Amino acid sequence: MVDSLVEDSINEFNPKKVIFNKSMPKNFEFIINNTDLLFVLTRNNSIYPNSINNMVSKIFTTKEPTCVNLDILAEGLRIMGIDILNIIDIKKQPVNTVNIAKVNPSSTITYVEIHPLAFIEIMLNDSDFLNRNKHTLYLLRDANFIILKALFSRINGYDVNICKGNSQKSHLLSHLDLRLSNYIMALYNFNYKKSSFLNNFSDMSKDKYLSWSDDFKAGSYKQNSDIESKRPIFRKVVSK
Repeated sequence: MVDSLVEDSINEFNPKKVIFNKSMPKNFEFIINNTDLLFVLTRNNSIYPNSINNMVSKIFTTKEPTCVNLDILAEGLRIMGIDILNIIDIKKQPVNTVNIAKVNPSSTITYVEIHPLAFIEIMLNDSDFLNRNKHTLYLLRDANFIILKALFSRINGYDVNICKGNSQKSHLLSHLDLRLSNYIMALYNFNYKKSSFLNNFSDMSKDKYLSWSDDFKAGSYKQNSDIESKRPIFRKVVSK
């Protein structure tokens, strides 16, 4: 639930007390669950201080839990010619602790485990966020598209709308499509049959990908007729 993800930690978070734990084990592995969103983001070429800025998302969900080894992933990225990848694992964990694992044999991978509130304060408010975003793959735990939109509703003080994209070039292979496709192939060690099988595109439930839904599971919005009250509690917290 969105409210439980945020409200039980909002009073505990203190930017001055955040601990960056860089002593994560070597040969590190992480799990991608079938309730998670794996996605990349891009923005248009203009920033509008007095308006809402659109960022386009591309999302992958897996049919079953899968394990990824950072060392194997780094070798795959090297073969593909990808030098840098940031993996941001946004999850419910101690709000003042950020865990970091780094692999740097030939392709530099930085894997970060971070609580949503810490992610907002530390990363979304960083002036260099948009530059880092070009090399970032996000993993949002136990989430759907509504939660994703709420999490990224403000970046560097600007209002942001995460959208699905509908440009005149939507029928062409975009840089964003290509980036996510390459990341997925590297995650699953260039096994096309496996990555194709795990792609949950045809079977996912509507609450995973709709922007707003009246039958959204787990009670993640308040049951009122007013449109604003249907926005997730999380959005109200992060938008301040």
